[in-house]
This record gives sequence, structure tokens and C-alpha cells, in this order.
Amino acid sequence: MTDGQTITKEFTETYADSVTIRPGMQMIAMVTLYKVVAKDVKWTGKMTVTYAGGGMQTFGVNGTFDSVSCTKQHTNIHVVPL
Repeated sequence: MTDGQTITKEFTETYADSVTIRPGMQMIAMVTLYKVVAKDVKWTGKMTVTYAGGGMQTFGVNGTFDSVSCTKQHTNIHVVPL
């Protein structure tokens, strides 16, 4: 931030799927989670903030993240006869 203010944000992600399985069938599922964690990430360029009311504001950024974490989920589900 250009005013030197430190902002800390933490996010929790919850994944949920609902699948109906008919009688005489079975579900086969494979879930793959990818997690990337990095420390001391240099960040330069521009950050665009979109507000709930629809307004946008762009800031120039130049700094370092102490740490960054990202998780991605890939789910493959199919149903087969018993």
C-alpha cells in the first residue's frame, strides 16, 4: 500500500458437491488437490480492486508478500452399475 499500512487477510475455502446415486449404481470419484505455497514473493505492477457497489480502483504496487498460498481442487465423478 502506498500509505505504508500493513493489511493481513486470511481466507478459508470450502468445497462441496452433491451427487444423487440411483439404486443399483455406485459412484466412483477421484479428487485431486493442488496446493502451492511460496515465501518472500516480490510483487510489482498494478492491483485493481472491485468494490461490492461495482466501482473499481487501480493502485500501483511494489513490495513483498511474506507468504502466499493457493489451493485448487479437481473432482472427477462418474456413476456405474453395481
